Amino acid sequence: MSERQDELIRQDKRARRIETLMAELEIDPVLADLRQQLLETMLRTDGADDAARARLHAAARAVDTVRGHIRQAIADGKFARRALRELRDGRRRFF
Repeated sequence: MSERQDELIRQDKRARRIETLMAELEIDPVLADLRQQLLETMLRTDGADDAARARLHAAARAVDTVRGHIRQAIADGKFARRALRELRDGRRRFF
């Protein structure tokens, strides 16, 4: 097995673990709620408190970054799964 196939298998396994955790722990709704709470708190801050608003905005962006990273790992795993299936079925020979 090639290094590329090993990497595809690793990506597939990682994505499957992430999907399982996301479903079992209901992480996506929790992150969405957290982001919403941060933005609502940001809107309620004193207009003169730029530092607090900046921190809350940065925290909301960090939540978005985490969600994006999770989604990308799942998408990479789906691609890897499809590529492995094509290799196995003889529809793809190399990358």
